[in-house]
Amino acid sequence: MNMFLAPQGRTYLIVTLSATLSILVNFQEAYSNSYPNTAYYSFQTYINESYILRGNVDGMSEDMYTWVWSLILNIWFLGYLFGVFFTPYMTDNYGRKTSLILANMVSLLGTVCCATGISTMRPELFFLGRIVASASCGVSFITLILFLQETTPTSMRGVASFLSETAFIFVSVIGMGCGLNAIFGLDLYKLVAFAIIPGIAAVLIMFPLKETPKFLLIHRKDKKAAIEALKYYRGYAKNYDDIIANILKECDDKLHVPLWKALNDVLFTPHLRKALLLGIASLQLVVGIWPIVYLSTDILETHFSNETAQYASFAFIIANFLASTFGLCYVDQFGRRPMMLGAGILNTGCLISYIVFDRLAGSVSHLYRYGCVASLIGFGITYGGALGPIAIFISSELVAQRYRSLMQSIVFGMNTSISFVLSFVTLPMYKLISAWSFIPLFIIPSILALTYLYRNLPETKGREIHDIVAEMIQNENPILFARKRVASRSLSTVTMESCLDEESEKSA
Repeated sequence: MNMFLAPQGRTYLIVTLSATLSILVNFQEAYSNSYPNTAYYSFQTYINESYILRGNVDGMSEDMYTWVWSLILNIWFLGYLFGVFFTPYMTDNYGRKTSLILANMVSLLGTVCCATGISTMRPELFFLGRIVASASCGVSFITLILFLQETTPTSMRGVASFLSETAFIFVSVIGMGCGLNAIFGLDLYKLVAFAIIPGIAAVLIMFPLKETPKFLLIHRKDKKAAIEALKYYRGYAKNYDDIIANILKECDDKLHVPLWKALNDVLFTPHLRKALLLGIASLQLVVGIWPIVYLSTDILETHFSNETAQYASFAFIIANFLASTFGLCYVDQFGRRPMMLGAGILNTGCLISYIVFDRLAGSVSHLYRYGCVASLIGFGITYGGALGPIAIFISSELVAQRYRSLMQSIVFGMNTSISFVLSFVTLPMYKLISAWSFIPLFIIPSILALTYLYRNLPETKGREIHDIVAEMIQNENPILFARKRVASRSLSTVTMESCLDEESEKSA
């Protein structure tokens, strides 16, 4: 079984393993945050009936339900935030593989809790299950990106990372599809419990896999195990010295600095601070996807029946997925920078066009409402085709190994906090001022983020991480860059000797 899963450098097996891991690890997060969209009315009935069973014969008012439902949906971000900030400790101390195993186990527990809450008519358990699952997903989502990037060759790093978001969108298609009335939308227990099956598979598939070569070499200083992992993932090579040397260029004597010291470095070292701001700006472009995934059916009911709005939302997520499969083919051909900036501009334009068609549908002709659907689908295409997947992993390509998990955690933590606030107020604001709410919530922040990225984002396609970091240091601090360049050769030699010495001690 162990060797059955081993890609050993074969491209089709690398893609297959990356896709399988991405689907299974991301399943809980993507599925549980997409089925509420199309099963909106079933959840409303479930919550209202549970309220009646507790003695309130009048049920829950529409306004109260709006806030309760918004809280149930968006509590995900608070649990996720906890997981995000716990990730550096997990990944740097226990490794990428072990972190994924533990996170997947906790995620499975959260799914069981959610299903129990549905079957017992206790929304509190469903609420608790979402918190538990979201905390584990905060760990697993970031760790998966690190795992994929550290087990694949540089030439396939973009494809493997892109696959994570493509798989996420694919599972969202499954979630929205299962939430349709024609499938599981009228049976919430089956809808929620369905995620238990891939949850079990996500735990089991991780055990036969090896830890990432970079973690073994840089963190564990175990050259022998790192070479075995390289053989497992990248295949056999005549000489591993060049590969080892490239990996060690990301390593230095500050690898095991305390977390608070690493955080201080990120905040006050110019090139690291620049990488942090670029990561935050990149993810700022995609905060609109969460309210759309959660609420597109509810929003479209302004112009359409519930059933039509359901199918329009389903068309949006299918277009999102199909675009991501095309983007997967081009991410390592056209580069991250032009794809993300171009898609970001078009994505923001789709939000603007939605407002225009929404106003025209209300004041000129109801036929303009179909322009709202087209804008929504365009939003999905631009997100899936480039913007979403690249924004998710771009910050991990801008920093060296010792800061990577911390950087991802800070960036995702900031994004999760922003997403929580914006997603929580989107539905109430939409009911208050309609589509105009998109301007302050999404459009203006996206324009500011695009401006910053245009001025500062480097191209990372096909480049080693140490080369990208060197460029950022040179741009921010030319004097520091000159010093590091002089020291880089001796650093790699010293670090390799250190690894060899530790390996010799272990053998002895």
